[in-house]
Order: sequence, then structure tokens, then C-alpha cells
Amino acid sequence: MNSKMNSKSHQNKKRDKKLCDELKILKGNIEGMRERIRYYQRKFLDAERRALKDPITFLPNSAALEMKFAEEYSKLSRFKMSNTYLIFLDVDDFKRFNDRYGQNTGDDILRKVASVIRKNIRPYDSVFRKGGDEFVILIPEVRSVRNAFDVAERIRKTISGTPITPYNTKDIVRVTVSIGITPLEENKNHIEKRANEKEFENALQELIYMANLAEKEAKEFGKDRTYMFLDGKIIKNPEEIENKTE
Repeated sequence: MNSKMNSKSHQNKKRDKKLCDELKILKGNIEGMRERIRYYQRKFLDAERRALKDPITFLPNSAALEMKFAEEYSKLSRFKMSNTYLIFLDVDDFKRFNDRYGQNTGDDILRKVASVIRKNIRPYDSVFRKGGDEFVILIPEVRSVRNAFDVAERIRKTISGTPITPYNTKDIVRVTVSIGITPLEENKNHIEKRANEKEFENALQELIYMANLAEKEAKEFGKDRTYMFLDGKIIKNPEEIENKTE
């Protein structure tokens, strides 16, 4: 009898040990799977961040701009008002710098412009490299039209007053930018006439188009200037801008 009980007890212990070993293996496999999941999550988030970053200036890119603009346009749709302005900035004679001094200098100019913009906007403003030598800035909660103009002018003057030395030269060159500004709320009716589908994307394109009209006019009238597209017309002189409060 004792012999049978001992044998059964031995078998139970053996079975329990086997189960424990199997559970340890299973636990290890689960932990390994969790670690792999965490690894791929990190990789995915890193890839997502890189997909929204410009590799030269490390600014958010045009894809990130579309996402941010959708938020601002949504505010306008929900609350019927948005004191957000779009600033479109283009480096003057960028191709000439690239052709004369090379791509390294061109990239350095882009980084310099990006750095100046970052230092001259508020923490909750957003700057993006749209592509080429073009940058877009979204500034929400602006008190007046003149305030938006002053932000753009501060950026323009700082860039103009910060010369750079191209690679492998002793030259000192002055970089300038031309800027166009336009408000979101005041242009809503213009936007809605043409934005029939893909509302956010088309609204952004329309707003950039309006700011670009002002920027092109600034280039045609001598470059290194800030113009504004407001109420369907281009404003060339700050004196024309009335202080419009919320």
C-alpha cells in the first residue's frame, strides 16, 4: 500500500515539475513576445516621427503641416472663429546660392532660417519646412492683423541681419527672405468656394496659395519684404493694416 502511495506521489511530483517547467518556458516565451512587441512599437513610433520630420532642418514637414492645419480648421468649423494666421516664407535667390557655393551651403542656409524662425515664435506656434526653400508658420491666437505682421517682420529682419560664411570660402553673404501672410478666418469664404472635397487638404492649399500670392508680390517688388493677403487684396505697407482685435 505504502509502495503504491509513494509511487503515486512520485508521479504527481514528476507531473508537477513538468508543469512548472512548461509554465516557466511559456512565461519566458510570453515575456519574449512582449519585448518584441515593445521593440516594434518603438521602431514604429521612430519611423512615424521620421516620416513627419524634414531630414535637413529637423522641422516638421508638409505631412505634419496638414495634420496641424486640420486641427486649426476644425476649431474654425466648431467655434466659428479662429485667430490663426499662416505665414509663407521663401528664401530669396536660393538657387543662386546653391549653384555658386554648393549644396552644403544651401543646406546651411535652410538650417539658419529654421533656427531663426524657431527663436522668434512662441512655444505654441508651429513652423514647417514645406519643401525646397519654402517654410510655413502657423500662429494661432493672434490679437490683431498687425501683430501677425510684426511676427513676420521680426523673422525677416533677423534673417537679413545674420550673415553666413559659405563652406570653404572667406565670403560673407547676406541671406534674405520674402514673406506672405494671410489669416484663416477672414479667408474662410474664399476657401469654401473652392474646397469641395478633401476639405482640410484643399483649405490648406487655398490658404497657402493666398499667402504665396503675397510672397510673390513681395519678390517682384524687390524681395526682402513682407506682404499680406487680406480681404481679397494684397497689402504692401504696414500703414495700410488696421489693428483688428478679437
